[in-house]
Amino acid sequence: MKKKIILILSIILSGSVYSQVGINTPNPQGVLHVDAAKDNPSTGTPTTAQQLNDFVVTSSGNVGIGTNTPSEKIDIQGNIRVRSALDGSNVTNFPNAVVMRTDGTLGYTKASNISLQSFQLIIPVHNTFVADFNNHTNTAYDSDNWWVIQKTSFVPVSNRSPARMTITYEYQGAPFSDTSKIFPTMTAGNNSGYSDLFAVSFVSLQNVSGKTRLTVSISRVDNFVSEWGASFLLNVFFAIKS
Repeated sequence: MKKKIILILSIILSGSVYSQVGINTPNPQGVLHVDAAKDNPSTGTPTTAQQLNDFVVTSSGNVGIGTNTPSEKIDIQGNIRVRSALDGSNVTNFPNAVVMRTDGTLGYTKASNISLQSFQLIIPVHNTFVADFNNHTNTAYDSDNWWVIQKTSFVPVSNRSPARMTITYEYQGAPFSDTSKIFPTMTAGNNSGYSDLFAVSFVSLQNVSGKTRLTVSISRVDNFVSEWGASFLLNVFFAIKS
């Protein structure tokens, strides 16, 4: 017991006199210096390899692990492992993301509050070939979660306007909570074997009677003469702001 007290007093007195404490080294490089492998020289500066097993606290309050000259509050020469980290997918609770400079210095940036969804719908056949409908009286163009509840066709006016159609799709799941925070982008796809080309315009996205409805306008743009007699694809991309 007396030996332990003497050892503790020796460390305290040594720190008081020299303002430095060295553990496993007579040559401390900071206020506190632990040489885990006992491989540092008794004088001079340890080599880079010798510093890899060292722990140093400097007079400025910087902590170095694997380096005796820390330039930041915590300066680590080596890898860091975090076990059982929290789920940070909720950007409300975790608004910042950790980023790293090329020199290894860590910082933070604002995490994205945008989630993405993509899906594919069906563009129905023009009224010239399949009659227009409303109230979901034709189920031939429904997708898994989205139904075509209405289509309204317009015939082309030669040299002035192409054939077009207004389509309303209705989502069959729970309605989106705030459609004003959803930003749609859409393109037309063609897997029919025909050469038809289409332009897609967003009209509205709104909740009606407990369902979310997406309304779009489709125009045939490869000519101003013909309608379309086949169904095509509508590729939809939602950027949703939380």
